[in-house]
Amino acid sequence: MECGSDCPLSRRRFLGNCLAASAALLLDLSLPLFTARPAVAAVLEEELGRFSGDLYFEQMHTELWGQEVAAGKSAGTVDPGIVDILIVGGGIAGLDAAYLLLQHPRVKESGAVVRLLETNDEPGGNAKEFAWRGIPYTNSAAYFYLFEPEHPIQKLYQSLGILDEAIVPGKADRESVLIGDRVWSAVFDLGRGDPREADELRRASAFFSSLNGEDLYPEVPFQAEGPYSREEFVRLDRTSLGQLLDRGGTLKAGVQVPSIPGLMREFIENYCYSSFGCAADRVSAWQGLNWFAAEFAEDGVAVLPGGNGRITTRLREKIRALDPDCLKMSLPVVDVAHDARTGVNTVVAAASRNPAVGSYLTYRARQVLLACPLFVAGRLLQSELASDVRSRLKGLNYSAYVVCNALVESPVYADCWDTYCLDDCRLFGDSGEAFYRQKPFTDLVNAGWVVRKSLERSGRSPDLDRTVLTAYSPHPFQGQREELLRDDYCESLRGKVRRELVRRLGPQGLKETDVADVRLARWGHAMLCANPGLISSGILEELQRSVAALGIFFAGAELLGAPTIENSHLTAMTAVEGLVEGLEGPPG
Repeated sequence: MECGSDCPLSRRRFLGNCLAASAALLLDLSLPLFTARPAVAAVLEEELGRFSGDLYFEQMHTELWGQEVAAGKSAGTVDPGIVDILIVGGGIAGLDAAYLLLQHPRVKESGAVVRLLETNDEPGGNAKEFAWRGIPYTNSAAYFYLFEPEHPIQKLYQSLGILDEAIVPGKADRESVLIGDRVWSAVFDLGRGDPREADELRRASAFFSSLNGEDLYPEVPFQAEGPYSREEFVRLDRTSLGQLLDRGGTLKAGVQVPSIPGLMREFIENYCYSSFGCAADRVSAWQGLNWFAAEFAEDGVAVLPGGNGRITTRLREKIRALDPDCLKMSLPVVDVAHDARTGVNTVVAAASRNPAVGSYLTYRARQVLLACPLFVAGRLLQSELASDVRSRLKGLNYSAYVVCNALVESPVYADCWDTYCLDDCRLFGDSGEAFYRQKPFTDLVNAGWVVRKSLERSGRSPDLDRTVLTAYSPHPFQGQREELLRDDYCESLRGKVRRELVRRLGPQGLKETDVADVRLARWGHAMLCANPGLISSGILEELQRSVAALGIFFAGAELLGAPTIENSHLTAMTAVEGLVEGLEGPPG
């Protein structure tokens, strides 16, 4: 995806004095007391012993792919009014859009009605917040990036109040690794005691750090007047990250990719599985460098109690305060169509958790925002999309994923936040499939570390006798998505995670009896894989152009080709601009 020189939004993390400004912004901010939310706690009790996450996959598969219920979709109840803007999907992008729209002057002046329909019982999508014995944790990503104060994303964070709670882990906190059962801190600066390896790691680190400069950073979306030509962008997008790193190559004139030491290459392989849901040779070099380079920027990462689930918690609270009727839960959308006669879109939602009942609720909307996965959007818009667009959408690759939260009755691993679990394994791509298929998780995030740092900042005692370790378990290989549907797989994976934690952290004092439980959130189609050629192919822009005249818009990280919270924010903001503009004229 690309935009011209006047594009106001990009995924660039740091511009000008961003680091200094962000650090100043976070000074002297206090942390509110941690409180478990009763509604979330109740859900947790119900989920003990089984998967959470994609709870309604059976219903959605029946509704979207089953032919037997299609005829009943037109026989349900029709909502009597016409909604000005109807949002489909209550993940980060959908919540962003609702929140921004409800505050927009044009929406307020016009009295426009904004509604959001969500499949689940609470919004949040793949990013929800939970708590165990006062320790907030998430079933999704655990960090986000800071921007300069005037960037729209930073302004969003300010308005939500999350910067009051944010902790900025240092570079050393983000560069510890577990190799076997031994922790190595700041490994890319210090190595493991071998001066030659340490020197190689520092040189490679310097290369990735240099990419954060304005003359080298690969922007997403591509900036036409940025440091790379269109031809360079296409070449790097159509080259895999694994190929670029393993064979070497040219980023642009005069800039060569250096030799990557084995330890860092293994780190990158695990990073790609964790962040993109697939091996480095399945990831676009452009997308991979856009992500990985930012990991080497100083103090640009921020973390919250509850991970990125805290952001959706705040969005939900703000939206309900602005308009208590905006969020409509337990209404999975099954069809979206445009009525050319009236110029209004019809949105059909299943109004019963039992699809056999055949109960449907139809909304009429002047404009629709699809803030849902693209493979779902393609099914919802079957009657509106051209056959070639539908066919190309079917070719998109998705990776399944499980987020594992180990509830640990011990302060083990207290000084580490995010740690990748390595094995001195030099098998990459296809040659590493057997190894990574059996690996229970790629990295660990310590929710207790965030709580302790927050307590320290507020002047309270940081002593904790427990923690929650979030382990990331990608399931990208053939047959693994089907495994998530098996009743016995939940307990099998729980056991593997528990044993691996004890193997890795036993020398740090973890005993098997310390692991009170492992809670598993499954995501059957968690990530659109950032495959080589995806964002330069034009399919993502073509999809949006194909139905824009009908008053149908899209938002979500997938529109920028990779699963980041920043991409969710950016696409929601872009969609809001189009939706607000559409309020000024007739529908269609």
